[in-house]
Amino acid sequence: MANPLSHRLLNALFLTSAFAVLVGAFYPGRFDGDSVGQYQQGLNWSFNDAHSAMNAALLGLLSDVAKGPGPMFVLQLVLWIGGVLGFTDALIAAGHRIAGAAVAVFAMIPLLSFDYLDVQKDALFTSLLALLIAAGTRPLFRRSAMSLTSVVVCAGFLVLALDTRQNGIFALVPLWFLFWPVRRLRLRAMVAAAGAGVIVFGLALGIMRWINDDILHTNQTHIVFSLIIFDLAGISARTAQDASGGLLPDFPANVARCYNRHHWDEFMGGECRAVGYAAAQLMQDRGRRAELMRRWVGQIARHPIAYAEHRLRNIQCLIRAGCTNPLGGGFMSPGLAKRPWDEPDMRSTKMALLLQEMEVRLGHGLLGHGILWLGILTAELASGALVLKRRGFAPLPYLASVLAVAGLLYAVAFVVVGVADEFRYLHPVIFLGIIAMPLALSAVLERRFDGPPSCRGVRAAS
Repeated sequence: MANPLSHRLLNALFLTSAFAVLVGAFYPGRFDGDSVGQYQQGLNWSFNDAHSAMNAALLGLLSDVAKGPGPMFVLQLVLWIGGVLGFTDALIAAGHRIAGAAVAVFAMIPLLSFDYLDVQKDALFTSLLALLIAAGTRPLFRRSAMSLTSVVVCAGFLVLALDTRQNGIFALVPLWFLFWPVRRLRLRAMVAAAGAGVIVFGLALGIMRWINDDILHTNQTHIVFSLIIFDLAGISARTAQDASGGLLPDFPANVARCYNRHHWDEFMGGECRAVGYAAAQLMQDRGRRAELMRRWVGQIARHPIAYAEHRLRNIQCLIRAGCTNPLGGGFMSPGLAKRPWDEPDMRSTKMALLLQEMEVRLGHGLLGHGILWLGILTAELASGALVLKRRGFAPLPYLASVLAVAGLLYAVAFVVVGVADEFRYLHPVIFLGIIAMPLALSAVLERRFDGPPSCRGVRAAS
């Protein structure tokens, strides 16, 4: 049998080469619409919570290394490639070399990797997920405790991930069960794992709040008003009533002009921006904020069918189930097209153009449909759970099941919290679906052939 170390070295060489290719093709990267604003906040060291204050602070600190997106572009890639390397190395070291190699190759497809051209929160969140998955995978297979240094580093990544994507908690919570695996389906074990998870996430959220409020002095915009406006507009459009109850200016007329199932943006920066401005003002007063939120909850309770139709039509577009956003399409990134904030002499390489063409073709095909990835994640969860039920606890099907649950929960959460149908929101979902696929398949084959594929020849010879 080949030396496992040689497979680990080849895996590291492949991923290091992929990193070099992506840096050479894309450097210095580009800001997306949100991160360019965060960059300005970081330069001025003045933050608000409309987007991650920690990301903005990190951009400000990295601007001391070099101006523009370059430093953060490289950091995002380092974290992502490092996470994939740590994860696949743990798989190969545990004897699952085929699954590990497949994950490394699949994770580099342009549908995912081209998105790293942009400095943006969805790619960064995927990078942090990869690191946390890698950190939880090694002790899962070795049944060993993490060192204190590893615990502290993982806690830092967890806090940053929670701040990067406010709905990221739906993907992060299942990953806890990699660090505290439930090896037997007993109530006591499940309660212990869940209780420890509640403590860990409570502490992480407390640390996040402390950093944002007391260290960065972040201005509270209560950006949840974007969701409130979107939901009230969706209800108003279907009931022909003023769902805001007069709290938002000329709301029925503004809804008629600006509401669509794709996004809420027109109520903040478009023709109907007076609505967004009014909602932002209401959120600054505790009493008026409570009044607006009561109105929101009350309208959902009073018009559940209108609300459900509004939410389902939005998620239908996000996963491209019979709906395509003419603006968002099926692409993670707008590609190399010039945007107002880009540098006039923005770098463009032949490799970047090639990767863009590959990403466009994949986005136009089946892989550009979120509903496909929901189906893949569901199949991965079902196969992993079936193997666990019939065989008992084993790290590989357990790992595949946890990753599938994380992807499904994160995607389904957009049914409730989504305010747009940008396909890049599914970057973490597709990543989780891709890396769980070889694991689920390998777990099924292991059960059928009674062992890892890489070891069958050894057993046959013996």
